[in-house]
Amino acid sequence: MEKDFWVVAALDGGQQFDFFFYDEGENPPMYYYCSYLGEFDDNIFGEGPGIRKISDSFTKYVEKRIKAHKS
Repeated sequence: MEKDFWVVAALDGGQQFDFFFYDEGENPPMYYYCSYLGEFDDNIFGEGPGIRKISDSFTKYVEKRIKAHKS
């Protein structure tokens, strides 16, 4: 990826991770990266490893993760 980003959660030794881009505001959208799934239909870069948007904001992402952990 050519843009600076921050990894929030990682699995499989970095083969999968949730992240946000630094330049997308104070409450940025969250994305999911997976190196081995190939292209998603909604891959934000169009081709290459799968990257897709998973939440409209960091706040919603955290709320969703807390809710999933409680259930």
